[in-house]
Amino acid sequence: MGITSQTVEISPGVLHAGQVELLIKTGFISSIQFPNLDADGSAFDLRLGKTAWRLKQAQRPATRELAKLKVNAERITPETDSGGAEYFEFERQNIYLAELDYHLNLPSNICGRATGKSSIGRLDLITRLLTENSTEYDVVRSTGIEVIECFQQLA
Repeated sequence: MGITSQTVEISPGVLHAGQVELLIKTGFISSIQFPNLDADGSAFDLRLGKTAWRLKQAQRPATRELAKLKVNAERITPETDSGGAEYFEFERQNIYLAELDYHLNLPSNICGRATGKSSIGRLDLITRLLTENSTEYDVVRSTGIEVIECFQQLA
């Protein structure tokens, strides 16, 4: 997908909940498994999709090398609990790459930034957001992207 030429009438600065909800309602932000996304202020939680890989070695992957990184990694599949819900069992001291359940096709006048603060505090993880054709972690540009998260267990 290429860069979108559409724009949305939004004032500069951090988006408020109504503006994020507008982006969701108009399809600029979408999810496969969770069609009813909830915005909490200017943010929403990023949920894991159904595909993940255990990386064989620590590295700082450039997103242009994601295909090569995935080929050289072990693909893992979700487990299923007694209630039928799927989850990944991530082991300590490993680095994982997991697709998130989001597609962003942001208007050309909007970009975003991710933060992993709650993951560090609750789960003792470091998380980084990667997007297609990005040049740095945690930054979302205004292009049609597949959102991928890379994380490492600390303890």
